[in-house]
Amino acid sequence: MKDLFGFLLYLIAAPVMALVGLFSHPFLMKTGKFIGRFLYILPGFGGLCRENVHAAFPEKSEKEVREIARKSLEHLLITVLEFFWIRKHPDEL
Repeated sequence: MKDLFGFLLYLIAAPVMALVGLFSHPFLMKTGKFIGRFLYILPGFGGLCRENVHAAFPEKSEKEVREIARKSLEHLLITVLEFFWIRKHPDEL
C-alpha cells in the first residue's frame, strides 16, 4: 500500500515538475503566492497554519498571526515550485 501511494504521488509530481520548468521565474513566484493564498482561505490549511503560528507566538495579535500564517503558506508554495523549477534552470538563480 505504501509503495502504491508513492507511485501515485510520483505520477502526479512528475508532470508538475516538467510543467513548472517551462515557466519564467517571476511567473512562478506569482503562481506560488496565488496558490499559497488560496490554501490559506481553506479551513484545513489556513486554520491549522494560524493555530501553529499562534502556538509559536502567543504574544502576537490575531492580525499578526493571520499575516504570518498567510505569508508562510505563500513562501512555502514558492519554495516548492522553485524546487521543481531549478532542475531545468540551475544557472538562473
